[in-house]
Amino acid sequence: MIATLTEKMKEAEESMLKALSLPLYKATPERNFRDYAYAAAVFYSNPNYRNEVINWCQEALKHAELCENTSGKQWVTAMLGSLFKRNGNLDRAMEYFYRAAKKNDAYSAYRYSRLVSRENDDAARFWLFYSAVLGCIEAYPVTAEELSTLGHEEDATYFYYLAAMANDVDSIVTLAKRYMEGIGVEKSDRHAKWHMDK
Repeated sequence: MIATLTEKMKEAEESMLKALSLPLYKATPERNFRDYAYAAAVFYSNPNYRNEVINWCQEALKHAELCENTSGKQWVTAMLGSLFKRNGNLDRAMEYFYRAAKKNDAYSAYRYSRLVSRENDDAARFWLFYSAVLGCIEAYPVTAEELSTLGHEEDATYFYYLAAMANDVDSIVTLAKRYMEGIGVEKSDRHAKWHMDK
């Protein structure tokens, strides 16, 4: 199975390089965005093409600015944030996660909140809560912990519940404990048992 995936990846890379070498028929910003974004996606995991992937993402975003309607711009922006984070350039990673977060990309808002927490607790908290409200599953348990620290136990319980429904084991246990002790919810052994049996 792994050999087959590796072979398919190599085939995809070869096809993409060939496609990029061909002139575009009736080039438009939308088509250029598509091709550069696809190239970045195909080579994203290949460490030998890190610089090219960054360049393709940046080219895709340049062309996206000229498009009237481009889906995928936030995805490419978030990909750039991930690439810069992977390369250790945290300032650039924060810049791109912030751009995507401002466009309501929930996971980018979460990633930005975690990076900015090194510098600014208020901004980190804002973007963490924002990402949770947008539906970022990874943000639910962290948001719950933060709300609990601030003394907002009912709100914390709500986000522990969301995380538990997404099968976060620690949140399931925490939620059961909250029901057993009546923290942020009415005390209920029945609800505590239900969460523990889940």
